[in-house]
Amino acid sequence: MIAALPTAQNVFTYAVRYDRGVALARESVLVTTIVSVPVVLLAAALLA
Repeated sequence: MIAALPTAQNVFTYAVRYDRGVALARESVLVTTIVSVPVVLLAAALLA
């Protein structure tokens, strides 16, 4: 279940702080958040 969770906001925070890979971190957080919703629901249904 933990593997289905989205990328943590810490990744974006570190990218902004060190001014490296901000766009990649931002897009990663967005995409993994969107994709995680159906994956978590599917995992919960399979485990129930």
